[in-house]
Amino acid sequence: APFIGPLQKTWANIRLLKGLGGGVPGNVLLVPVVALGRVVNVLYADAGRGRVVDGSALGELLLLATRIAQGYEDLARRAV
Repeated sequence: APFIGPLQKTWANIRLLKGLGGGVPGNVLLVPVVALGRVVNVLYADAGRGRVVDGSALGELLLLATRIAQGYEDLARRAV
């Protein structure tokens, strides 16, 4: 399910934020891409150090995640 909220302070999340340029955002948006019953990607968004994502574009991101998943499923069908 999509998630909007603060990132937990874990080693992996700290490393991710450093890799993205540092700074802790107020919250993040995570949208899983599910294809063939598995999470194959996670779309990540934040608004920058101390700022919050408002989630107003969540509907569009869900459509994008669905289209990405359909692309993976099409590729898998062609490979068989």
